[in-house]
Amino acid sequence: GTVAGFDIVRVEMNQITGTLTLEWTSTEGGTYAIEKASTPDQNLWQNAASDIPSTGASTSHNFTVPLRERGRYFYRVRRQ
Repeated sequence: GTVAGFDIVRVEMNQITGTLTLEWTSTEGGTYAIEKASTPDQNLWQNAASDIPSTGASTSHNFTVPLRERGRYFYRVRRQ
C-alpha cells in the first residue's frame, strides 16, 4: 500500500525560551522524527528528535533550540 503524505501546518519559535514547536498532519499509529540541516539541498540531515508518537490527525512536538543554533537550521518531519 501507499503511505499518505503529510504537511507541516504550524511552526512557532519562542525567541525568549528557545522553544520550537512543529505541528504536522499525521496518521494514527504513526511514529515520526524531526531532522535538521544547515543546507537542505546537500542532504546532510541530522536527528533533532525521534520516536514521536502520532496523536491522531495532527501531531506536534516542542523542543529547545540552543541560542547558537537559532535561525541556522532547516527542519523537516519524516515518518519512521
